[in-house]
Amino acid sequence: MHSVRRVCLSTLLLAAFGCGDSQEGADVTRAEGLCAQEQRADTFVAGLSRASPSGAFEVTFVEAMPAPPDRGLNRWVLEVKDRTGALVDGAEVRLRPWMPDHGHGSNPPHLFPTATGVAGQYQITDMDLFMSGLWQFTVRVERGADSDELVFSFCIEG
Repeated sequence: MHSVRRVCLSTLLLAAFGCGDSQEGADVTRAEGLCAQEQRADTFVAGLSRASPSGAFEVTFVEAMPAPPDRGLNRWVLEVKDRTGALVDGAEVRLRPWMPDHGHGSNPPHLFPTATGVAGQYQITDMDLFMSGLWQFTVRVERGADSDELVFSFCIEG
């Protein structure tokens, strides 16, 4: 009997305090925009670039559809350069979408961008950003003995 009560109580708590906002919070969100006050997010622009902490790689957004990234299916083209500024072909690139405020990522948990045929460019297709809120995108690049990762953060309004 106690386990049934715990399950019922757990279900009620999840319904009340799950990943979504309360109704009062939802009204404020609609009025001001979910991402209006988000200080941790990068501002998306084509050409947004970030170097990895070791300086081994630099990753640049060449294209995003939709732009800025939004809720639903997204397609990105990333350009990878090495520490000398040379375009990097033949790298293993991995992307991990993660919602830090909710403690979960996407399904599948890692995406593996593929070469586009243009020097140094890698494409991610059908990335499902299924929830509004802050997403962190860890990009890991490995080529030969060099490997490093960097993080982009975007608030998805949706």
